[in-house]
Amino acid sequence: MCQKMSTTVANLKKKSVSRKAHTAAVPSEEPSSATTAEVLRTVVRRPLITQRTSALIRRHGITLWLRSLPVVPRPRHHLKEGVTR
Repeated sequence: MCQKMSTTVANLKKKSVSRKAHTAAVPSEEPSSATTAEVLRTVVRRPLITQRTSALIRRHGITLWLRSLPVVPRPRHHLKEGVTR
């Protein structure tokens, strides 16, 4: 049993190392300024990205609702003294 457990631990370590390599978000170049041309180029390349993101969030919510996850209302926001909207 001890050898089986050590093999499992070794496999878990290998998996965690391989995950780290894939999740590292390192920019490959300097960020560019948001010029009009850059914004238009991005919109042409990915025309419905905000609608896609919204649809995926809604789909996830529907999936959770279908699993009978209870809907928890957001708590009311109380403004602190001296803060205006």
